[in-house]
This record gives sequence, C-alpha cells and structure tokens, in this order.
Amino acid sequence: FRPIYDKVPTRGLIPTAPQIDTLGWVAKDSSTLNKVGQVLLGLSSAKTKRPTKVVVAVDALGLCGAEQAKAVELVRSALTSISAGPSKGDLQTLEVQLSTYLLDSCPSLKAFVPENSDSPCAGL
Repeated sequence: FRPIYDKVPTRGLIPTAPQIDTLGWVAKDSSTLNKVGQVLLGLSSAKTKRPTKVVVAVDALGLCGAEQAKAVELVRSALTSISAGPSKGDLQTLEVQLSTYLLDSCPSLKAFVPENSDSPCAGL
C-alpha cells in the first residue's frame, strides 16, 4: 500500500527523492495490511466500511485493451462478491459514460466543453 505523500512521517529514513518519497507497506493478507495502516496512519480501530457502489466507466473501458478490460471485470466481480451489507448482493454497480458522469458530478467542468461540441467529452 502506498499512501498519499507526507501522510506517514518519513523522519529517520534515508531519502531517495525527498520531494516524492512516501512510506508504504506490504502484507501477506488484507487484515494485516489494514492493521498496519491503522497504526501508521493514526486511524481508529473502528470497523472498516465496505464499498456500497462501484462506478464503471464503460466508454473508458472501450479504450482499454482486452487484458485491461478483463482485469477491471475481475475487480468488479470480486467487489460484487464481497457485498456491502449483511446480505450478499448489496453492492450497487453503476455503469456510466465517464464524460457525462464527470460533468454531472462537477458542473464547473462544463465551462471547458465547447458549446457546439458533438461529444460531451470534447475539451475534457
């Protein structure tokens, strides 16, 4: 796991590239990874929340090669199988056009889309 820059103190480490160095960790299973993260990131030991929604950008997937698309599908299947709630199948999968999703989620981006554009992603 590699957290965002400067989230975990690097004091005492030998710098390689001080502008971008960050401390990450590897574990043999997700439970250990989570426990180490709680300690290093100063998080509470509260139960980890599971995802409730997976957003799949189908237009962006169309730009991927077959191997990348297969990898995304495997991740989506794995997330669906772990479920978000007490019963299986509580994870919502939302298939979207990335450009439309971004414009709906962040209306200020519309300022960068030409008025006479044929494609909603022109200019993004």
